[in-house]
Amino acid sequence: MGDLRGVDALMEQLRLYSQCFDDPRLQLKRIESVAAGVMTAHVKLSVTVTEFTLKRIFPHLGGQHGGYNSNGLYERLLGQRLEFSCTMNFLFDDLSCRVVRLTTSIDLKRV
Repeated sequence: MGDLRGVDALMEQLRLYSQCFDDPRLQLKRIESVAAGVMTAHVKLSVTVTEFTLKRIFPHLGGQHGGYNSNGLYERLLGQRLEFSCTMNFLFDDLSCRVVRLTTSIDLKRV
C-alpha cells in the first residue's frame, strides 16, 4: 500500500490489490484520533492467494509449470487465505477538512 497521493493513486492501488489477490477485504478494528487533524485506523486485511498472485508477486516460486519449486511452497500457498494487521493514517487539511495524505503500513508478522 505505502504512501499514496490523490484519489487516482488510491484507486490504482486498490485495483492492483484486487487483481493480484482474490477477495481482498479490509475490516475496521478501531479508529482513533492521534493528534489534531490526524486519524489512525487499525484494520485487518485478508486476501486469498491465487495462481496470478504467485506468478506476479512470487515468480521465483515457479509452480507446476514454472520450474523451481521451493519445497512445495507454491502449492502450500495457493488458495490460502492470508490475514495481516494494517495501520492507515489519515492527515486532514485544517481548512477544507479533507484528507490530504494517506499512509498505510502492513504488518506481515501478526494479525
